[in-house]
Amino acid sequence: MEAERRSHRLSRVCLFLAALVCSCPATTTAATTSSHAFNTTLLDDPLEPIWNRLDGLSTDILRDFQSMVAEIVETTSTSLEAKLQKLDTDVSTKFDAINNNVLRKLNEVTNQTTRMDASLRSRNTQYLTSVRQQIAASYQEVETVLGSKIAALENKVLEHINNKIASLMSFNLTLPQHSPSSATSASSSTTSSSSSTLSSSTASTALSAEDSQAIVNQLNAKLVAIDAKLEDLADKVNVATSTLSTINLHVAKINEREMDADSRAQEPGVTGGSQGGAQSCQTLVDKMSELMDNTQLSSDVINELENRLAEMSKIPTNLPRDCSDVHWYNPSSPSGVYEVFPTLDVKSSVSAWCEMGDLSQKESGGWTVILRRRNTTWGFVDFNRTWDDYTQGFGNPGEGEWWFSLDALHALTYRQPYELRFLIRDIEQGVFEAHYNTFRVEDEGHLFRLVVDGFSGNISQDAFKSKHHGRSFSTWDRDHDNWDKGSCAINNGGGWWFNACHYTTLTAPFPTSNDRDAKTIRWLNGETWLVLDDVTVEVRPNNYALRFNAHNFE
Repeated sequence: MEAERRSHRLSRVCLFLAALVCSCPATTTAATTSSHAFNTTLLDDPLEPIWNRLDGLSTDILRDFQSMVAEIVETTSTSLEAKLQKLDTDVSTKFDAINNNVLRKLNEVTNQTTRMDASLRSRNTQYLTSVRQQIAASYQEVETVLGSKIAALENKVLEHINNKIASLMSFNLTLPQHSPSSATSASSSTTSSSSSTLSSSTASTALSAEDSQAIVNQLNAKLVAIDAKLEDLADKVNVATSTLSTINLHVAKINEREMDADSRAQEPGVTGGSQGGAQSCQTLVDKMSELMDNTQLSSDVINELENRLAEMSKIPTNLPRDCSDVHWYNPSSPSGVYEVFPTLDVKSSVSAWCEMGDLSQKESGGWTVILRRRNTTWGFVDFNRTWDDYTQGFGNPGEGEWWFSLDALHALTYRQPYELRFLIRDIEQGVFEAHYNTFRVEDEGHLFRLVVDGFSGNISQDAFKSKHHGRSFSTWDRDHDNWDKGSCAINNGGGWWFNACHYTTLTAPFPTSNDRDAKTIRWLNGETWLVLDDVTVEVRPNNYALRFNAHNFE
């Protein structure tokens, strides 16, 4: 009830506002004359006088207001209807334009697809025609090659047999003749022939029989050899025939697949069939070429093998792989630069400095120097190099500083066990030595991974194995270290088997002071660093000295 009452009051408020618009003076006067009653009487609803005033409005005012509202509603409705009609017309026009545009695009796409399909069909037809021509030419070439080779073999065999027959006929003409008539005439020519002459004739006849048997045996051996060659020729002919049958089979398969590809290409809505057939034809053409190559008889291969054998016969059989081979064959050779062949390839020599040791203790030689550093006017070679530089080697052995080559180190150390020796000099504390009885460098595919073990020497700490064993090689342009905050090669300079980062690095810059914490060429020795100004790193086969002494060189 309260809600309905409030709704009724709200409608009366609207009427009151309309009345105020129509008759402002009358309303103002009425409000002035009755203001005393509102101020002196406390009402439950402050708007109650307004409701009463509205109830007293004349019906003319209400009728005018309703007429005005109806006119406004009619005008608004007419305007909205006109706008809706215009909107409907605009939407219909836009829709028709879009529909026409879509249909036009679909027609263009359909026409383009038709043209592309026709072009693809034409190209596939041309390609299949080309494939057929290639197959026909290849088949003809195979038949020609096989026919010529088989004919050549037959001619050679016939020529060989004719030569043998001719030689046999010539040999028969030179056989000693022992006809009965000659024997009779010889016996009747004199009745006084001595017993010695008779015995001599008998011995001569016996000797000729033995010679004849030997000749027959030789002829049998020659015939056996000819039979073997004929069997070999028959085998080759069978192989050629089998290969030719295989080629015929592949040609038949090619024709079947071409027909299938053509039939599929004619079906509507099928795409890719011609392309698949063309790919199959191309595959079979490749197989055809391979079979044709396989049918070539072995004359070219034999010639190539003979050439290879001739080249191999020119290669020295005692190429030195490293300095230990040089030392082994000539223990009195002085230390110096020698050409070695780590891969045993005569075309891939490497210049190396060979340390031949003391001539009074020849077993101390045979070391290949793989790294040389010295802080003198001979030095100052830049060791902050690229991956390729360390792989191939750089510097000039015997003329200052150098790096041997990671490729050459792998070629040496993967064939047999090697040992490694460090000779290092601290700027203040003198010379130290570190020795490892196991040293190997893996190939580039494994990033020249380091394998080292068996430490000994007068250094208190094994800085090399403890930190660097199992690590890959790193340079400034190829970072393979275990440091997640940057590149050890860039931070320290030079290439090395960095971890995160090092206990020793022998390719870093030389020290410029006696600061043992600076980033220089150094070796961790207990709690402090050895700062180095001279380094020699060298390798040779493990237990070389024992084997050298066991060989009893004098």
